[in-house]
Amino acid sequence: MKRNYKSLSVLFILMMFVSLTPSFGVSGTANEATRSESSNLTTDVAGHPASRFLNASVTYVMRNISITSTARVAVEDLITLEIKDNQTFIGVFNYTIPTSFEKYVVTAEFFSKQAPTNTGVLAESNKKEYTKFVGEEATTYSIRIDENGTLANNTELVQIYALLQASNLMAFEGIEDYQRSSFISPVRPIFPNLELENSIIAMRIGAKSNSFNLNEMNQTTNLGSSYPTLKDATTLEWYNYSREAFDPIEGLLLDYDYTKVVIDSTKPDPEAALNELVSIAGFVFPKADRRLKIDPWGFVYVTETLTMRNLGAPRMENPTSLNLIHRISGFKMQLYKYSKVLELYDDQGSLNVGALKDDGTPISDPQTNYNFLEVNFRNPIYGNEEYTFTVEYMINATDIISVNDGVYNLNATLFSSFNSTVYELNTVYEFPAGAELLSNDFRSSSSTSIVDISSYAKRSTLSYFNHVEMKISIINASYVDNTQFTIKYKYNGLGHVQYILTFIMTLILLLMAVYALSNIQLRESKAIKLEKDKIPMDEIDAFIKYFTEQFDANNRIAELTEKRRKNKLSQREYTGQVKAINKRIRDNNSPLDKAITDLSKVGSKYERLVSRIMIANQKIADSRTNILNARKSYSKKEINKALYQKMMRDYKIDADKYESSINKALSDLREIIQ
Repeated sequence: MKRNYKSLSVLFILMMFVSLTPSFGVSGTANEATRSESSNLTTDVAGHPASRFLNASVTYVMRNISITSTARVAVEDLITLEIKDNQTFIGVFNYTIPTSFEKYVVTAEFFSKQAPTNTGVLAESNKKEYTKFVGEEATTYSIRIDENGTLANNTELVQIYALLQASNLMAFEGIEDYQRSSFISPVRPIFPNLELENSIIAMRIGAKSNSFNLNEMNQTTNLGSSYPTLKDATTLEWYNYSREAFDPIEGLLLDYDYTKVVIDSTKPDPEAALNELVSIAGFVFPKADRRLKIDPWGFVYVTETLTMRNLGAPRMENPTSLNLIHRISGFKMQLYKYSKVLELYDDQGSLNVGALKDDGTPISDPQTNYNFLEVNFRNPIYGNEEYTFTVEYMINATDIISVNDGVYNLNATLFSSFNSTVYELNTVYEFPAGAELLSNDFRSSSSTSIVDISSYAKRSTLSYFNHVEMKISIINASYVDNTQFTIKYKYNGLGHVQYILTFIMTLILLLMAVYALSNIQLRESKAIKLEKDKIPMDEIDAFIKYFTEQFDANNRIAELTEKRRKNKLSQREYTGQVKAINKRIRDNNSPLDKAITDLSKVGSKYERLVSRIMIANQKIADSRTNILNARKSYSKKEINKALYQKMMRDYKIDADKYESSINKALSDLREIIQ
């Protein structure tokens, strides 16, 4: 593997800084020993972090790698550290994972306890702080394992628990009639300066048994002489895995420290029902907006708007029954137990919901204190497609608000539920007039989230007094951020007065309006018979025909250009074919322009669809131009290889996204005339 000595030098300097900080005192350094020369424990530094222990090792690790059906991956380790003489004292323990996995980690937690067994290691009092050092190939977490200044030594074993949770790390593609997802996963535990004597590693997937493609894993990665064992239909295991001490100065990982995991969607028995099929569903939420309004008369009203994007395999022109499992047709929201659903809709109108009780509350989950609202999308979404919906519901204030010595405590969350990354989240808490905010204890649990919290006064329409609002905005909010926290405030009852005044004023205005209308004399007019809007069949047919011809022609030129670049086509053949295609495009321009104009004139609905298609078409052309420019810059050595590969990947993703948008819009037009 390629070595990057510059980044490794920086990592070494940072780790030396941690090792020599005065706050450590006699606590030792990162995975290195302090030696006692006499009974008074006079200590000195036993070298830099690359020095290996001869008298300490990790004797056992049980690693569990869990892959959820929602495309999240968790790495969980139970580690036993043994110090083998009474002259070695350790205050900091180093834990390393591949950087290719770490860049998707949203939360990392570490616990340690000096004890012969790991019983009770997960107690909150055993949670440890850490410092993270990111290298090109390996990332190391330096974890404080001393207890109240007492260093680990051979009087007790040290039990360490590590949990890393990663999100949005999977890539998806359509393969024939099934979906394939893949990602880079850690396999063997890695510890700088400490030998690993033994470990058992299990990788489990939360999907149907035949989703785990064992053959593909063997083909993509040679795991030394030890191949994984298929323990059962959803579990791979590696036994008796050891490893020499990882050298942070070299900083190089071995092939069997990580692997490419490939998961294919299920290939069920012929008798299997469609609803029994399971595959990995990759999705994110580009935007989430929530407003929680506290009414002074004992209710809380919540409005939530959520946009979901499917990251899975794209839509197929003629989807098979197996392909249908890769689409997302709905979303299950977790609401407060006694929530009453008022409205559920998208931009086209009301939506169907799952089972509700007679009073409008969702069916309760007997295992939790929550209700689950099943939102059925108007149309399913495939890869790179998005869907936005809004739900409005109400809660009894006493279910989430308590009062103690005149202080109100709102047990708040960011959102009802989201189980993936939200790129842009905005949550507003609206308090009644007369409320005074005191404090909140919200803390982000994700290392990738950017949080902004603000509060301000605002006056609503027909309101006589200001009310206060608190807003939490997060960029890249992780599902681990959506935990319960408390907002404390005081309330002087002014909201009740405002409510009464508003009611009186509204009633007066209503009576005045009724009086005014009762004195208006209306003249009769002839009834105008409105003709039902006709579907513009001819205009839609013409637009689809001429646009598709131009779109296919441009795609053909792009294919020929790629073949020419790879020398699969002579310059003469390329020039001749492109010339002929360009002539067809020129001949098609005039009828296409007319078709665009004619269909846009029919109505705003069709104008929006046409505009959406033409803008996406231009964006594809821009992406192709950017790809050509990036290739020129790379060939002239104006940009390095890493930047070039990133640019090419980003431009390709953009082009695919816009092409998917075009296909969706054309599909909508075809459905109108069917």
